[in-house]
Amino acid sequence: MNKKILIFILILLFVWRLEAEELKFYSFKDRGYSGYAIASYMAYMPPLDVVEKLAERNEEYYKEQNAFIRYNRGKLSKQESFLLWSALNEYNYKDGEMYVVVIKQKNEYLQLFVIIMDEVNYGCHICGGIYTTKL
Repeated sequence: MNKKILIFILILLFVWRLEAEELKFYSFKDRGYSGYAIASYMAYMPPLDVVEKLAERNEEYYKEQNAFIRYNRGKLSKQESFLLWSALNEYNYKDGEMYVVVIKQKNEYLQLFVIIMDEVNYGCHICGGIYTTKL
C-alpha cells in the first residue's frame, strides 16, 4: 500500500475515533494525580516512518488551526505518565500495537502516538507529542 494512502487512512481513523469517544476521568488519590485521558487503538505494527509522518501531519494541522501550543520533549510528568498508562490499561494491549492517547490538562491537550514496545522506554515508544488548545 502506498505510504501516502496509509497516512491518510490513519489520520481519518485518528479523527473519527477521538470524535466518537469521550475522555475518561482517572484518579490516584494517594499520589494526588487526576485528570482526563483517552486511548484509541490505531494499528498493528505500523512502519515507524509512517507513524512519524502521521505525527508531523497532525502537528501541521493544529498549526494551521492556530491551536498548536508546544512540543512535548519526550519527557512526561508523573501525572502524564499515570494518565497515559491508565488510558492504555483499558485495552489488552500487545507488543507492536499503536494507540493515540490524548491527555487533557487544564485548557490544553497532550496528544501522543504510542507504539507498545516491551524493550524500550518502560514499555512504549512515543512519537509526536504535542500540546494543543483543542482536539
